[in-house]
Amino acid sequence: MAEQTISLNLGGICVLASFKRVKYARIRISPDCAVRASVPWFWSAKRAQEFIASHEIWIKKTLEKYENLALKENESEILGQIYELKFGEKFADLWNTAPKFSAQNFSGGDTAPKFCESGASGSVLKFDANFASDTAPSATPNTNSTNSTNSTNSTNSTNSQSAQSAQSATPNEILAQNLAKFNGKIAICGSEIYCANEIEFAKFKKFLALNLYKDLIKLYLPFVQKSVHRLVVRDMKTRWGSCNSAKGYINLSLKLVEKDLRFVHYVVLHELTHLIFAHHRREFYDFIAEIMPDFKERINLVKNR
Repeated sequence: MAEQTISLNLGGICVLASFKRVKYARIRISPDCAVRASVPWFWSAKRAQEFIASHEIWIKKTLEKYENLALKENESEILGQIYELKFGEKFADLWNTAPKFSAQNFSGGDTAPKFCESGASGSVLKFDANFASDTAPSATPNTNSTNSTNSTNSTNSTNSQSAQSAQSATPNEILAQNLAKFNGKIAICGSEIYCANEIEFAKFKKFLALNLYKDLIKLYLPFVQKSVHRLVVRDMKTRWGSCNSAKGYINLSLKLVEKDLRFVHYVVLHELTHLIFAHHRREFYDFIAEIMPDFKERINLVKNR
């Protein structure tokens, strides 16, 4: 039986109800305030309406919470920080009137940003390579040592401190590193982003996401000791990421770069762990806990935002 979706009205709130082969009915509300329900395929539209209506109070409270957290039209969130966007057709004028880029208002140093558009455009970004062949950060564990034949748990335990050390880069430092590859088309000053237009800002955001995800994959690959053959960054509506363990493909959401850096670390490690465990059973999370003991706290960073 093909899945059917109908639109139901709950006091002016539109709810999309999908009839699926599920045992229990569920309601989900996304941060963009879209309300969706999954109900058993044999339910009638009336029963689905009654089920949704029985959760009206929770639905309205959740929608109110998301509306209060919603960004203004001229705001954007990057690595957990909310910035006010300052666009202008003549970016040179904006640059001259904006506070100067310096170590005092941004921890990226006082060198004017450089620009590189390579790979920054398009709705989907791809990086096809064998990450294992790249030089990993010096703080990552050396899996080619004489102890490489030890058990996975032992390796994770002895190297957990190395991972924590490599995670010391701050969001400002990461932003500064990427701004250094742009040439006067974007500047971050305090809580404001100066940019010529939305297109250039979108390019920077995608460029930042791709570079950050690549670096984090190289950071955590020595723990999983598997190969990643492709990284794809795309707009994903319902997931932060996904993994094809058979092919070594990792997909990560563009929106992930908006979230707290600690959560970004977790999502990357989560997807890489699927290269070993193609499920979410206990051993999957036990493996993550060995490397990232506070992973549950990192998940709550987004749940509470």
